[in-house]
Amino acid sequence: WVKNCKALSHTLLEALSPDSKTVATFPVWKTPSIGGVTKDELLARLEKNGVSVYSWARDIMEQSAFTTSAEPQEVSFARLKVRDLGFTAMPTTQELFDERRLAGFGLALCEPDDGPHLRLADTDQPRGTWYWVAMPPITDSGGSPHVFDVGRNDDGERWLYADITHPDYLWGLEHELV
Repeated sequence: WVKNCKALSHTLLEALSPDSKTVATFPVWKTPSIGGVTKDELLARLEKNGVSVYSWARDIMEQSAFTTSAEPQEVSFARLKVRDLGFTAMPTTQELFDERRLAGFGLALCEPDDGPHLRLADTDQPRGTWYWVAMPPITDSGGSPHVFDVGRNDDGERWLYADITHPDYLWGLEHELV
């Protein structure tokens, strides 16, 4: 095993996540530029682009846990359903966002500023659709944990929202995540 680290790594990943897929099964959905702006500049860009930023999203963007990347970089994102991660029953937030399990799929949680940047980048989002950003939840001013929710109404309005995501919240198998 010492002589073949790649085989050891593969064996360990299978042992930790026997139902896992390889990263190749999750195609890259979008590769936008993330970072390079402050919180205030990011909020101003959202508003300038006609995005409705709901109060909970605005609240978590004001928290110290919401940080932005100083340097812009291209980041690749996958978009998938909860069931695509091998779940056959509704997982809790804690189970769904388990970083070790996600690593077995070649995935990692999003950074805090990814949600607002994705809202700006997803200009062709179909009407009547939305998805959640798989990220470490940010506690709002009222003490509730939230993650971003990116959507577009049937009338075409683009919005950035945030949903409460307690550790024991159950996620439907058809929920879509980035």
